[in-house]
This record gives sequence, structure tokens and C-alpha cells, in this order.
Amino acid sequence: MELYQVYENNHHDFLRFAVSLTRNREAGQDLVQSAYVKALEQDELFEWMNQHQIKGWFFTVIKRMYIDEYRRNKMGRDLMNQMQANAYEPSFVSALCTADALSQLPPPLDHIASLKMDGFTSQEIGEQVNLPASTVRNHLQNIRKLLLKEE
Repeated sequence: MELYQVYENNHHDFLRFAVSLTRNREAGQDLVQSAYVKALEQDELFEWMNQHQIKGWFFTVIKRMYIDEYRRNKMGRDLMNQMQANAYEPSFVSALCTADALSQLPPPLDHIASLKMDGFTSQEIGEQVNLPASTVRNHLQNIRKLLLKEE
């Protein structure tokens, strides 16, 4: 019963901490929920802990889960960076992978992404599609998020 009490009493603190890490409320809620599930799976671990130790355990697990997720996402970003590097030295396989990834993007973003892959700057892309360079950079950021989400 002590585990449940610690969770109920500190749920908002756990959530605030998780949101501060993820900068996203839903992702923070997922982290807190995953930590609680992990705690329930290891309930024998808490038999000898007091409330402060259990609370510390939650904060540690939330942070470690966030780091694990960050590393998984970083690998996705590294893959995308590799795809961009391959755009300058295209092989048949990388060209197919790039074409497939670009085909998944909605119409205005696919053109912007292909121009970026061809080595154009945000300013040059903006001139070609009649958008400010800052809007092009915003679109490129959205493209990165979409591509990482699909992996």
C-alpha cells in the first residue's frame, strides 16, 4: 500500500519532472505511467524502502527512461543525417530509401525536402517556393519530426 500512497501523493511532482525533461505533457504522462508500471512489476523492491526512497526511485527511473528514449531518437536522427550525407554521394540503395522517405511526406513538404537534399540553403529554397527562409526552416524541422516518427 505504501507504493500506491507515494504515487498518489507525488504524482504531480513526477509529472512536472517528466514534462520538464520531455517538454511535452503527453510524453511526460507516458514516462510517469511507464515508471509506475515498472514499480508495480517490481513491488518486492519497495518492501524495505521508506516513502522518500520510493519517491527518489521514481525520479531516477523517470530520468533513465527519458535518457533511453532520447538515445533511441538520437539513433533515428543519426540515420536521417546519414541519409542527408548520402544525398551528396547517392548509391542505388540510399537513393531508394531517400525517395521512399520523401514520398511519405505531404505535397508542400516533399518538394522542400528534395530541394534541401539537393543542397539548397533555406534562403534559396524560399526563393524557389516563394516563402521566407524562416518558414522554410520551420518546414524542415517539421519534416525531420515526421521522418523520425515513421522510423
